[in-house]
Amino acid sequence: MDDNFENKEIIFIGDGALEFKDKIKENLKNVSLEDEKLNTLNSYNLGICGYKKYLNGFLSNKDLLPLYLKKPQAEKLLEEKLKDLNNNG
Repeated sequence: MDDNFENKEIIFIGDGALEFKDKIKENLKNVSLEDEKLNTLNSYNLGICGYKKYLNGFLSNKDLLPLYLKKPQAEKLLEEKLKDLNNNG
């Protein structure tokens, strides 16, 4: 793993975190996995995770790095709409 994260807590959320939680805990240190009620990635739950980090002294957002494994639904819908316009126009 990148040395930049060696001494920092890494929080995993989302369905991939649930599916691979044992492997994540086995291979990485300083890892936190949110409980199932906060594991759905939405703005509220992301805010709760951020607030928890703030309470623990995390005051900067420069290290907050989302990693999306797939395109957001809005982007997929826009691509479909543009594809339909190109095919029908």
